[in-house]
Amino acid sequence: MLNHLKKIEISNKKIRDNYQQHFSPEEKKIYKNLIKEFSDLSRAEHGNDQYMRAFYSASLNLLKTDPTIFSVLYRVLKKRDINHKHLANLFFRTIQFEKLFPTKDKDYPKKFINPKLWEKEIKLIIETKKNDIENVLIEKDTTTTIYQRYAGIKIILSSLLNEKSLNVADFGCGGNYGLPGIVSGMKFKKIIDNSDDSQLTKLLREKINIKHGLAVDKENPYLPASKKWRYTCSFYPNELGMLKHVIKMEQKLKKVKKIKFLQSDILELPKKKLFYKKHYYDTICISTVCYQMPEDQKKIITIARHMLKHDGILILQDFAENDKKDSDKLNFNISWFSKPFSYRTFVASEKTSWKIKEILKWNNGRCLEVQPGKDFKLLKAYLDK
Repeated sequence: MLNHLKKIEISNKKIRDNYQQHFSPEEKKIYKNLIKEFSDLSRAEHGNDQYMRAFYSASLNLLKTDPTIFSVLYRVLKKRDINHKHLANLFFRTIQFEKLFPTKDKDYPKKFINPKLWEKEIKLIIETKKNDIENVLIEKDTTTTIYQRYAGIKIILSSLLNEKSLNVADFGCGGNYGLPGIVSGMKFKKIIDNSDDSQLTKLLREKINIKHGLAVDKENPYLPASKKWRYTCSFYPNELGMLKHVIKMEQKLKKVKKIKFLQSDILELPKKKLFYKKHYYDTICISTVCYQMPEDQKKIITIARHMLKHDGILILQDFAENDKKDSDKLNFNISWFSKPFSYRTFVASEKTSWKIKEILKWNNGRCLEVQPGKDFKLLKAYLDK
């Protein structure tokens, strides 16, 4: 495949515009999946970010007409275990990283409101930095760290465990905002609360007593390179003005002493004997992690169950829904943007027989509006006591 794509890349325009005719059945399937993902993203709201819509419109057109883009994405899919949805998301982050840091483009993002300008820029970046772009796509994961996403976790902790002194672990903590923010009493942004009598908003005001916290991530959030990648992943282009505020927040949260950071892949935790404590934690939260590794979600949950107390609670948050065929799993094959309230907060415990229950539904990954999930009655039973 790679050889014939290379030949097409240097061929005439007529052949370039019909390069898909040379595909094998496997390549046709991959191409079709990528077209679907980029098409969905080109129509999505992205927090009303017109720069991202223009980017994905441009990328979609290039994917249809320029074999270079497809060849890069195809090679990534062959070299790493990554789904098409994650790759499409990661592709934007990789290009944004080039604009923010190595290039330091002062006109970014305001110049890139037009898909045609994006097309020209994407082609230039791919042509001049193809190896760099491929390496990032192969080696990196999207590391979006947004404190507001911990509102769902805080609600669960406040309703189910607010009378306890807690040991809490955060798997895939990213920039390590969540537990330090909750410990320090950092406020969440105001949410639109669609629960009865604004019960969820009231729970966000409750104080949580975290005695010991463990934050786990395979990247050290305090290294300069990790920070640059995190900033790239955490902001839509129209949110980049918030970066100075976030940097100040990080400096404040780094001073919180109750939360210990461990640099480790989640799947490698059983090898960390000092930290892999059996039945030690009251709660383990896993936020926006499993969609990147859906085939490993049961392994991750098994590791969490080993570390949870018998009455402990696992909190999962992701762009997901309950798997209709397996109630122990989540299905991540849903549209993040075209379908409203697709970012959800789930729980599982011995009380649910480790079946995953949907408690809250958020308007999107920015978590500014919430409504009860289909299993909210489990939480409401505690609130009505």
